Order: sequence, then C-alpha cells, then structure tokens
Amino acid sequence: MLGLWLSLCRVHRDRDRAEDVVGRLGAVRAEVALAAGAAPVTAALSGSLLAVQRGDSLELYDAVSGELERTRPLAAGGILTDLEGTLAAYLVGTTVRVLDLETGLEALFSTSASGPVDAELEPAGLAYAYNRGGAKPGRVVFKPTRELVARLGQATALAQSP
Repeated sequence: MLGLWLSLCRVHRDRDRAEDVVGRLGAVRAEVALAAGAAPVTAALSGSLLAVQRGDSLELYDAVSGELERTRPLAAGGILTDLEGTLAAYLVGTTVRVLDLETGLEALFSTSASGPVDAELEPAGLAYAYNRGGAKPGRVVFKPTRELVARLGQATALAQSP
C-alpha cells in the first residue's frame, strides 16, 4: 500500500484502487472508490474534500459520500503539495501556483529558486520555501489569505486542455 501523509490524516491506495481516508488514530474515516484511470500521483485532504492528482488533473471527491464532484486541470508538470478549504497549492518547476477549486482561477508566485521548492496552505495563508544559492540560500515566504484571495480575483481561468 502506498501511504501519503496528509496533515493529520493518511490516504492509502490499495490494489482495488480505493482510497481509505485514515484518521490520526488509524481509524478509517471513509473509503473512496476512484474513477477508472491512471494511478494517482499524490493526494491531499481538507475537511471532507479529497483531491487526488492523476497526471495533469485533480479529481475532487467528497470523502464522506465518496462521490467524484469535479475534475480540475493543472498546468503541465504540476505536482500537488497541499489543500486548504477550496484552495490547492501545487508546484510547476520552481513556481508555486494556488488554484481555486471552485472557480478554476489560479495565482502564480515565482521563487527565482535554484534548488528545491515546497509549499503549504493553512487557514492563515500560503507559506513556501526555496533555495537561492549564496551564503544564505534558504528563503521562506508567507502570503496571507487576503492576498491570495485578491490575487485570485485578478487571475484568469486556467485554460482547459482538449
């Protein structure tokens, strides 16, 4: 089984392509049968929303009912890093992207990184870290939720792939 840590929960993928949403104490909270398709790349959980990445798209499931609610495209090569409410953070190279799962709008945050990048969403906002090189290479940036909402309000919808 492939175990993915999600904040205080885990998601396990078994041979039958079902996702078990497992609570902090190890009790199964829900089982979500995934739609047919490629194997999941990664997953994240926020409340009852389960986001499963397959290729360049996110499948959004209700973790309580197990229903697939919608699918959202990601930019080519994106990797999901976190989910908070209806916002998803993902990386494309050294750029951090925040996607509004309800509207499809996204905001980009360039890092000018020369090394690894990571991003985390919390109720207070987006935190991301990257390396730049030099004597003090590490950088940590915080963008409050109000700034994310403002940037998303100015964003254009990510074009759907044919």
